Amino acid sequence: MAKFDESKHPRDEDGKFTDGSKTYYRQNASYEEILAADKRASVANVPTAVKFNRLNTNNHIRHAKELGYKNQTEYEKAAIDFFNSKRGKLYYSSVRSRYYMYDTATGEFVVSSDGFIHTYYKVTQKKFAKIKSQDELYEI
Repeated sequence: MAKFDESKHPRDEDGKFTDGSKTYYRQNASYEEILAADKRASVANVPTAVKFNRLNTNNHIRHAKELGYKNQTEYEKAAIDFFNSKRGKLYYSSVRSRYYMYDTATGEFVVSSDGFIHTYYKVTQKKFAKIKSQDELYEI
């Protein structure tokens, strides 16, 4: 049996094993550190939107008209461009496993997951506050 060499297994000031580089180890982290790391990871893994999950629903047709788009193709392109531009603030709902982008200046609002846009329209700040509370959004 090989002898344990303590020098090959550095420990932090609390005596927990580490690689010596101050690398984050989830099992040694506080609850707050875990939440912060999860938020950072969710930002890094935001998928690029590539298309709508479905188009030509009554809601999508209505939203396209409200936003002044001539057809669903223009509406889809605008939604994808807005989400991928990162012009608004990005939020995440772990309850719904979706990303939300909201621009307070323009009122533009888009919901996306797995590279698909679910909806795109304009909302007031009051309406967004309700959505934020209801879907338990946190900014990332």
